Amino acid sequence: MNEKRYCMHTRTFSTRIPRFLLRLPTLFLLSLIPLLQSAFFVSNAQAVIYWNDVTTDSGIKLQNGSSDYEFFGQPTLAGENSFNFPPEDFVAESPPGIQYVRENLHFDITAPIGQNILGIVISDYGQYSAEGSAIVYAMGNITVTNLDTAEQQIDFFAKNYAGSSGSWDGQLVITGIEWSRIQVVISNTLVAYASPGGSSFIEINELGASAGGINIEILIPEPATVTIFAFGSLVFFLTKKHPKAVVSLIAIGICLVFTSDAGAVGWSGSTDYFSWENGQSEFGLFGVPRIDNFSTFIFSPSKFDAVSIGMGSVDVYDVLEFDLIAETGYTITDISIIAIGDLFSIAFSSVDVIGTLTVTDLDNSSNIFDEDLDTAQTNPVWNGSLSISSLNCNAIHIEMFSKLTAYAENFTIASVSQTAFQISVGVVPEPATVALLALGSIVFIGKKSK
Repeated sequence: MNEKRYCMHTRTFSTRIPRFLLRLPTLFLLSLIPLLQSAFFVSNAQAVIYWNDVTTDSGIKLQNGSSDYEFFGQPTLAGENSFNFPPEDFVAESPPGIQYVRENLHFDITAPIGQNILGIVISDYGQYSAEGSAIVYAMGNITVTNLDTAEQQIDFFAKNYAGSSGSWDGQLVITGIEWSRIQVVISNTLVAYASPGGSSFIEINELGASAGGINIEILIPEPATVTIFAFGSLVFFLTKKHPKAVVSLIAIGICLVFTSDAGAVGWSGSTDYFSWENGQSEFGLFGVPRIDNFSTFIFSPSKFDAVSIGMGSVDVYDVLEFDLIAETGYTITDISIIAIGDLFSIAFSSVDVIGTLTVTDLDNSSNIFDEDLDTAQTNPVWNGSLSISSLNCNAIHIEMFSKLTAYAENFTIASVSQTAFQISVGVVPEPATVALLALGSIVFIGKKSK
């Protein structure tokens, strides 16, 4: 099983609730609940929007793109090596009450042959106003996954403003990578709150001569410097691949045979080491996985969000399951999981993430292994992991239960989302196969010595 690296850039963030919220009359706060509930669910009813693939003249490809809630439109070329995502009414406005809007962008970036991506910078800009008894929040996070090795890096920002108006900005930075194919998930969340006599709004908008939205600029560095472009830019630095890496990727043959699209049941496929079948996600929130060049399933969850705006406890869950069969000569030894998401909560609200992996030996159904997800929260993101080892099975059934809970009382809000998910499979040659390989080596050495 390949060794993976998980890296999280940590930044300090203090979620606070202004004193004026604590002084508001209870009856008024209760009267806001129907308004607060509708503020989120209107936007949440939108369908996932899938984009057309885009390729620059230099061969940089943006593929498999989608927008969960339609706040960003179809990406377009904005230059020889850049893409642009224009915003479409990405605004939270509250006169009075709470409005919560979020967007998840999913897409792949593939570097031209012979080049690698070295870093990504996203700069978000917008306008806000929080007059009187009001406060606004802006949050963003990015998860970048190497589609060849399943390594991941994430970064995030979080801002809040009260009693003022002006412009806001946030930055996401990923550095120290040399990857040729990446999966990118970007999440942006805006929250506007206002009590009687106050008003608030916050938006991601166009600035100056920029096309607005998120602009992806891909450069071959002359010196290796990072340029931050106008509104929301992803900066991709390209360099030459190491020849050894190219050889290793060619040597590993993987055949993917997915029989359905995202959210459907029945996905299947195979590698040189194992095959999988009967794959399904009960509510389609996990989607259909890709697999790296080794043995890790890479999922890109869509609309896996739980939000409570003064509604008490709100749960959202999904169950992922499939059968995994080792190829002849191999044994499945361990299963490990990494999960990543974002969260938002203020006083008198909270979030929780629960996950349980159950592995059943298909050759002996009495052999059942289970493990709970170990999670850590660093507002505004969370991450979790688990591992089951010493399986030594030829065929297993994998079932992953994942539940998100957001709890908020009266005039508060809480949200939690899952944005990235991986299942890694450990396989080793069976003892008989190892012995046969050893015998072959001895025979070869013996003949050579003669």
